[in-house]
Amino acid sequence: GDRRFGDGENNTFHPLFGATHTPYGILDFVRLQNLRELALIFSVQPTKKLKLQAEAHHYWLDSRTDSWYNGPGLRDKTGQSGRDLGDEISLVATYKVSKRVELEGGVAHFFAGNYPRKAGKRDGANFAYLQYVVRF
Repeated sequence: GDRRFGDGENNTFHPLFGATHTPYGILDFVRLQNLRELALIFSVQPTKKLKLQAEAHHYWLDSRTDSWYNGPGLRDKTGQSGRDLGDEISLVATYKVSKRVELEGGVAHFFAGNYPRKAGKRDGANFAYLQYVVRF
């Protein structure tokens, strides 16, 4: 992360091709820029066709004075807001309809940490999706 705002140097890592949602959660609030993460991921396949995956993530900034990228675009140039971005929990279910077709759905919730709360963003966020996948 960028440690000193306004010093003419940007020390933030910029991923070449962007960030995927795994392993950084399905809400896409964080990306591999100024980020530290701890995640627990549990997956079970109770049948040949059904797979369930539960995830819990805790995110915090690497540098207090750099931005929260992919989130609400917050930056505390003083570093007084701390590093704690928050936590995300999610559940994803994948069902194989046939050899080439899958149905996938997921739900997630983000719990705002101290960093967004100190910037006035106290609310968490909810997300749900359903997708139909056809492989050729």
